[in-house]
Amino acid sequence: MAGRADWAVQCYRELLRISPDHEDVDQSLGIALSSWGRPQEAIVHFQKALRIKPDDAKTHYNLGLALARQEKFDDAIKHFRHSLRINPGDAGAHINLGNVLKVKGMPNEAIKHFQSALRIRPDSAKTHYNLGITLAEQGDLEEAISHYQHALLVNPDFAGAHENLGIALGMLAATYAEAGRLDEAIKTASQAIASATAAEDEKLAGDLRRQVASYRQAVSPKKPSE
Repeated sequence: MAGRADWAVQCYRELLRISPDHEDVDQSLGIALSSWGRPQEAIVHFQKALRIKPDDAKTHYNLGLALARQEKFDDAIKHFRHSLRINPGDAGAHINLGNVLKVKGMPNEAIKHFQSALRIRPDSAKTHYNLGITLAEQGDLEEAISHYQHALLVNPDFAGAHENLGIALGMLAATYAEAGRLDEAIKTASQAIASATAAEDEKLAGDLRRQVASYRQAVSPKKPSE
């Protein structure tokens, strides 16, 4: 892979030497440099391509990706937004904008973009997963659980979705228990154990088994004092 990227970089550099004002070649060189792990150099070529063709959605998107890899999140947001103004149906731009907004501490905006991405690409397991995590962090456990479950319908082997589903179900079970809804708490925590087991997270599964045991103990009839 590195060899092919190196070869592509050399070819694009030679093309630019012959024809320096060709935005498609600058963009292609930027993509090749990004895949080669050189985002800072890629940024220079994406910026040059935009000086030639300032309203190219794909270039704004690729520049946003390169900036995000450099943790230049404010600039990345600006270019993802510009890309979406030109092409609002780009699920990838919505997803990556959502990811950066989440990092910047703007979860409500991130949620909107994840939701937009799912309207365009409804069976993206990773987007359901990212939306689930963001919703769970906002305390919306039931919606988070729904998205983890959808991610697993698309990709049953998604270990991260199994694990986070187990965590969210465990938290929901604790909420039921605090409200005195112990039967629901036991049922929900038992489902959480199944998810933790599927994720091969024995520590989480063990914690959840103890959680279920405490709920069962709370509903068991107490023996009269002797």
